[in-house]
Amino acid sequence: MNLNIKQLIFAIGIGFITNTYAQEEKKTTEQVNDITQDDHYAMFKIGYYNPIAVGDNFANEALEQTGGVEFSFLANVFETPFLIGFQYNYFHSNVTNQELVGTYDDSEIHSFGPLLGYQLLFTETWRVTIASGVGITHYKNRASNEHFTDTATTLWVIPTVSYHFNKTLGVYFSGSYRRDFMNIHTPDGLDSFFKSANYVSFSLGLQILI
Repeated sequence: MNLNIKQLIFAIGIGFITNTYAQEEKKTTEQVNDITQDDHYAMFKIGYYNPIAVGDNFANEALEQTGGVEFSFLANVFETPFLIGFQYNYFHSNVTNQELVGTYDDSEIHSFGPLLGYQLLFTETWRVTIASGVGITHYKNRASNEHFTDTATTLWVIPTVSYHFNKTLGVYFSGSYRRDFMNIHTPDGLDSFFKSANYVSFSLGLQILI
């Protein structure tokens, strides 16, 4: 009799533990799914944009970059982690060596274009996105007595980490690589110097989820 009671208590205990574990596992799975799916479908970013020219090209050897601003918008493609959107950024460059690039003083650089990306949600507060795109860039060059514009096709690769204080507002940090393929005519021997500009850029700002 005592043995049967012990067996019954043991069976009830095992059943309780199994049921509790199953509920916790289901809850965890639901939480993961909630994080993966998320309840936001778009994000805005606005912040400080700081490009640094690298490599053997006119932007690195003859220009000095100063910080600017950036703005971007990304939206989920239906209920997937894939993203689509656009971005705009602006920065300023001062000419430090006119012997290399000609007699102008500075440039205002404006870039804009579409983005495709992917989103990873690790917790409710931390998320990572990586985006890339091809856009148009205008180098608005200024001298004391004239203005002229050079254009470029720009390639971006932009990984971003963001932390959110609540469901709407957060901060982000991103480091990106961009290459500007310049649409200018140069002598054959100077093609590699003037035909492209490479930048490593860092950004910090606000991210708003909707």
